[in-house]
Amino acid sequence: NDNNIFINEINTLPGSVAFYLWEDKGYPFKELIDRMIEIAIEVHKDKEENMYFYEADLFNRVHLGSGKTGKA
Repeated sequence: NDNNIFINEINTLPGSVAFYLWEDKGYPFKELIDRMIEIAIEVHKDKEENMYFYEADLFNRVHLGSGKTGKA
């Protein structure tokens, strides 16, 4: 045991910012990143300005029991 620490990044979207894939579509890397930041800011502002509410009534429609069978 040499007390080494290993860190691994799990990339859930491999190649998602592979800029060379976008350049053929006319999006230079700097413009691509700038646009992604602009979109993120727009989405954030929308979430800050708007409240979304969905009537679900889940707790009144579901019987919550105990155990695997759901029986009390």
